[in-house]
Amino acid sequence: LFEIRPRRGAYVVELALNDVADIFNVRCALLSLAVRYLARNPDKSALDEVEPRLAQLRKLALQKKPSLLDFAQATGRVAMGLLSACAIAKDALWRMLWMTPQPPDYVRPERRIDTFHDYEQLLVAIKAGRADAAEVLMRKIMTDTRDEVLGYMAQSHSDVVDPFRQQVY
Repeated sequence: LFEIRPRRGAYVVELALNDVADIFNVRCALLSLAVRYLARNPDKSALDEVEPRLAQLRKLALQKKPSLLDFAQATGRVAMGLLSACAIAKDALWRMLWMTPQPPDYVRPERRIDTFHDYEQLLVAIKAGRADAAEVLMRKIMTDTRDEVLGYMAQSHSDVVDPFRQQVY
């Protein structure tokens, strides 16, 4: 993430679009495994900390002009809550994508509402023990986000994403 140049200092390395696609695909696999674990686990008490996070996401999704950074962070808190609920490690690289005042996703109100509804359905599937449905929904959430972010970033990048990277999930 950083390049050290002798007698010049450290520089942030710009991520190529393929790198971003790979980050999303790894996160998709990790979160899909997490929701599968949660759906198969008969003890749903670990989800208690996810419910208030989903309520906050609902509140932001219904606002006409929420802070996009707040919305992106709220979706991240729901995802991190799911990871925490099944004790899967968190990934810091993911958070770096949203360290800007204007995150590269959720600009359109419809996108925010769709994201909230997807997470809401995901929690229902997990609670019902429907592991396959939960995994499919998690993959949808992550691929929708990946494609939205890549589309946004492609506007300012000269490189292109290898098509196979967008067909993995």
